[in-house]
Amino acid sequence: MATISEKELINRLMSWALNLEVGELPPTPWTFYSCLVVDNNEKFLKAIKQDIQHGPNGPRAKTGAIQADVIRIWNKIGNKNQ
Repeated sequence: MATISEKELINRLMSWALNLEVGELPPTPWTFYSCLVVDNNEKFLKAIKQDIQHGPNGPRAKTGAIQADVIRIWNKIGNKNQ
């Protein structure tokens, strides 16, 4: 089995997140993390996708925030759909 780099894994997760649809997210309200409860899946997903589309030089990518968010989404819903 081939292993992939952390960068490649993040890139794959970003692509996966860009293809997510609102209906794939949990029913609202749902806890994204302890201090953030999602009450509008459409706005949440739009914001995530905009952050990803800003690319690696976007402010949330530079800090690792969008990468952490995409991993959190994957752990919350993504690996259950595979």
